[in-house]
Order: sequence, then C-alpha cells, then structure tokens
Amino acid sequence: MIAPGINVASDLGNGVVTSQPNSSLVNHGAILAATLTGVDFEHASTGQIVNAADGSITATTAGLQSLDLHAATNFGSIIAGDVGVQSFGNFAHDNVLDNRGYIYSATSDERWR
Repeated sequence: MIAPGINVASDLGNGVVTSQPNSSLVNHGAILAATLTGVDFEHASTGQIVNAADGSITATTAGLQSLDLHAATNFGSIIAGDVGVQSFGNFAHDNVLDNRGYIYSATSDERWR
C-alpha cells in the first residue's frame, strides 16, 4: 500500500514493478515514471491493483501494464504518454478493468491483447 502524501518516482525505470504471483497494490499516493511504466505487474504476476480516488499514476509509456493481471480498479487518475492501461498474456481475456476515475493517454486509453 502506498499511503496518501507518499510519492514513488523513478527517473530511469518503472515506478512500481513486481513479478511475484498474487501481488496486490493499493495506491493512495502518487506514482511517477519519467521514462517507462508507472505500475508494471510483469511475468507470472496475477493479482489486483486498486488506484484509490486520491491516487495518481503518471508515466511516459504505460500508466498501468500487466501480464495476466486479474483485476484493476481505478478511482483516481492514470495519465500516460502511450497507453493508459494495457494487459496482455495468455489470460488477458479474463482480465477486468473497473474504471470509475480518469484514464488518459496520447495514443490509447486502454489496450487488451
């Protein structure tokens, strides 16, 4: 969990990244990735991401990116240069995005492959 008022930032990499199965992230703070992805659940990561109403994710490429993530819920804001939220992998068709907040990117707000 990232608490309110906490900033997690990276100049050269992802803001938050995990490759652990069944990972969960609840964001009440600010995640910033100046060159890559804001939140990256990579490899065999299944789990859940919640971006709370007071949470923000800002990134150059993808705001939130996952490989076989099961659920993502956005109440806050996700802003990215390339794609707001993208999911891909063997089970991407089972993924669920519940967006009750704001997702914006210059290219594509959502991408599921």
